[in-house]
Amino acid sequence: MEGSIKRLVVCGASGNVGLPVVQAALARGIKVLAVCRNPDKITIKNENLTTVAVDLSKDGALLEVLHPDDTVVFCAYMSEGSQESSFKNTFKAVEEKGIQRIVYTGGVMSMKIDDEHRVYDLEDIKKNYAAYAKNNRMQTEFTAQSKLNWTEVDFGMVIAGSKTPESKTTNFYGKDVKLVEFTEVLEDVEYVTAPTFNFYVMSEVIANKIIDVASKQVFLRQHVAYNNGLYAPKRGL
Repeated sequence: MEGSIKRLVVCGASGNVGLPVVQAALARGIKVLAVCRNPDKITIKNENLTTVAVDLSKDGALLEVLHPDDTVVFCAYMSEGSQESSFKNTFKAVEEKGIQRIVYTGGVMSMKIDDEHRVYDLEDIKKNYAAYAKNNRMQTEFTAQSKLNWTEVDFGMVIAGSKTPESKTTNFYGKDVKLVEFTEVLEDVEYVTAPTFNFYVMSEVIANKIIDVASKQVFLRQHVAYNNGLYAPKRGL
C-alpha cells in the first residue's frame, strides 16, 4: 500500500489518462477501483484491481461504490454535454461520502499567467480550443467554491512548435518562449512563465506524479503542473 492510499478510485479508468494511472498504481501494489462506463475496455488482470460500471453524469451513481477512506482521482473526459455534470457529480459524491481529498487532472491552460488571468483567458486559446477552455474554466471556478481539499494536476506539456530539446525554446503563435524544465514541478504552482499549451499526451512519468500527489497531503487547493518530457513536432495552430 502506497503512503496513505488504502484504495485508489480512478474515475475515467479506461481512458488515455485513467488507464496509465491504473497501471502505475497496480505496479506499486495499490488496490484500485477502476470506474468507467465500459469496464470491458480494461483487460488488465490483477488481484488488486476491481472494475465497476458507473455513468458519472448520473447524480448519485458514484456514491454507491465509494468508501469513506478512499483516495479519488478524477481523470474522466466525457462528451462536451456531460463533462460538467460528471465533474460536479464526482465532487458531490466524494463530499457526501466524507472523503476529505480529491485529485483531478487537467491541462496547463488552467494555470495562471498573471494575478488575474489564466491561459484559458487568452484570445487565441478561446478561439482555437473553445471546448477545452470552457471545461478548464468550469473546473477552476467550481473548485474555488468547493469545501473539499482538492489538487489539480496539470500535465502533458507537449509544446506546440517545439524545437530541439537543446534549444530550450518553442514557438507559440509566432513568438519564441522558453521551455520549462522537464518532469519537474513548476517553481510556483499557481503560475506559468509563458502561455504554453498541451495536447493531453500522457506518459508514465505523469501517471506516477498523479499517484505521488494523491498519496500525500500536498498542494491542497492548488494547481500543480508537470512536464511529461515529450516533444511534439511543429504543427499549425
